Amino acid sequence: FVVQKCFRNERVLNTTTSRQRTIPRKHFCTTKTTKTLTGMNFKLFFLIALVFGIACGQFYGMDYGVKRGNGAGICPNYTQVKGDLVLMKRYTNIVRLYNLHECNGGNYTLRAAKELGMKVFIGLQNNPLNDFYWNIYVFESMHKELGFMDFVVGAAVGCESLHRNDLAKDLVASRIVDFRNFTRNLGYTFPVGTADTTGGFNNAPAVRAASEIMLINIFAYYSGTPFASATDTTASDNLIAQFNNFKKNNPGKIIEIGETGWPTSESRSNQNGLTILKWHMNQFVCRCWKENISLYWFQSFDQPFKGENQREGTWGIWNDARQIKITMTLDCPDHPYVPTPIPPSTSTSSSSSSTSSTTRTSSTSSTAITSTSATNPPSTSSTAVESQTKETKETQVVTKTSEATEFSFTTDASENVPETSKAEEDVKVQLSIVFSVSFSDFDSAKFVRILATLLDIPESRIRIVSVTPQTKRQENTVVTFEILPSSEANAPTAAQVARRLQDTLSFNSSAFEDSGLPMVGTIQVVTEATTASSTANNNLAQSFGVRLTIPSISFVFGIVLLAFL
Repeated sequence: FVVQKCFRNERVLNTTTSRQRTIPRKHFCTTKTTKTLTGMNFKLFFLIALVFGIACGQFYGMDYGVKRGNGAGICPNYTQVKGDLVLMKRYTNIVRLYNLHECNGGNYTLRAAKELGMKVFIGLQNNPLNDFYWNIYVFESMHKELGFMDFVVGAAVGCESLHRNDLAKDLVASRIVDFRNFTRNLGYTFPVGTADTTGGFNNAPAVRAASEIMLINIFAYYSGTPFASATDTTASDNLIAQFNNFKKNNPGKIIEIGETGWPTSESRSNQNGLTILKWHMNQFVCRCWKENISLYWFQSFDQPFKGENQREGTWGIWNDARQIKITMTLDCPDHPYVPTPIPPSTSTSSSSSSTSSTTRTSSTSSTAITSTSATNPPSTSSTAVESQTKETKETQVVTKTSEATEFSFTTDASENVPETSKAEEDVKVQLSIVFSVSFSDFDSAKFVRILATLLDIPESRIRIVSVTPQTKRQENTVVTFEILPSSEANAPTAAQVARRLQDTLSFNSSAFEDSGLPMVGTIQVVTEATTASSTANNNLAQSFGVRLTIPSISFVFGIVLLAFL
């Protein structure tokens, strides 16, 4: 047998000068002749070859969003996200995310990728400003929990902000710089930029200057190119020309294709969408390998919540039920990727690197930081927000300084949701919020719906205790409600959900106001949860600022006594 092994972007030691040099981004192969295998050895070799043949992937990377389902979309749990990555690992070893905060997707995907030996190109939502901070906060939290994430290969701060024109160009640029400075302080060296259309980039020189990497979104669908047959290269030729022209005009920058694909609900040239997807994939993916272009395929799974059986919801290779939509016949002679076997699930997983080599990852040691739960955003002072909204300078993002309760994300084989802490007994927590809405106009059902969506819990876990006019100001309404325990073993406890609500409202006080329920003041704890651990009890009280110790009570009593005297 002749065994051939291919590499890409490998560092090779020059024996003459004893220096390392980086091979250009073209794969190269080595061959080794082995003795003929017979008997059981041959059967074992055949079995291994069969497994790798089935699992062999040929995409450089795939775009991935964790949300699924119809309507407003459904947030998955950790097991479901890991299952998605297991499917994708058959065809690629790099997953690209669009943001880190939505549906706890950053937490789940980074954890699963580390466990499976995959790499992640992260995305951060850059607008509104609170969400941008939230994404940074999640990254910081995962850095603390997972250690130095050498499997993160790049970051795009925002996606198509220029194309949509929903954020000023100078703010797009400054937030790229902010996050890059933040990651450099933690020791990361992966490139930071943004993703947009070529037209969006061309009209924003400041954004191009701020970006180390630019992901361009180019589609045959929007270009209007025909698909006459399986061998018609018109669409691929057009996209390659767009890429090469953009790269020529932006020397010194890393240019990659962030999105390309085909919506299977759309036909063209008398061919249905599934046929075009297969033709286009076979043509363009292999062409990109041949021309040394990094390509993220848009996208991995259908997203019917964007419009079932309509264009925006049908770009996936798999449908929403995680069934592959076409027979995968990719056979690119230039692709170097052979995936590593998926390791068994373990309680802890060491940082692993896949065989898909990348020169963009760093091996710098971890930096110690202080952080809180990646599920919830941090508390940010109004002064800090106001100063950052100006963003007239390329300032470094300052990490949060407010205290908050820490969560442990360590998981074991029986725990599917990393945010659950087993130190707490799950008992109900009663809370109170004042809204500047008249008692007669207050809609309790609407409040429950908004709260359930905000906290990502079922409506059945929220029970209204009372809705009354405020004593001093009758135009306001006081809502007292309970967060109830969950019947699901791995769901967050009521105390954790209460802390999540407090953190969320501290970070984004307009969360209810956006839905027509403006708050007055802050959320109040009516009764705290009784926990099995005194530490958990103290943490809950501390997170709401009501933790009272003997010294503090004595101090308050002394002040009152002094005032009386």
